[in-house]
Amino acid sequence: MEASLGGVAAVVGQNFDQLLSAILANTTAAMMQIPDDGGEASAGVLLRELEVTTRRAADLTAQLLGVVSRNRSPSSGDRPRPATVSRPAQ
Repeated sequence: MEASLGGVAAVVGQNFDQLLSAILANTTAAMMQIPDDGGEASAGVLLRELEVTTRRAADLTAQLLGVVSRNRSPSSGDRPRPATVSRPAQ
C-alpha cells in the first residue's frame, strides 16, 4: 500500500507541477502584453504577485516530489530515509 500511495503522490505532484508551469507561462505572457501604469492595483502588479505565488507553489511542489522520491518503497531491502525539508515554505 505504501508504494502505491507514493506513486499516486508522485503522479499528483507531477501533474500539479505541469499546471503551475502553464499558469506561470501564461502569466509571463500576459505581463509582456499589459503595460504597467505603476498603480498599486494595476494589472502588471497583480500579475507579478501571481507570478511570485506560482513560483512559490512550484518550489513547494518540487520539495514534495523530492520527499516522495527519497521515500519510495526500497527495492533492495534498504530502509526508507526520513522525510526532511531543507527550508520552510514561505
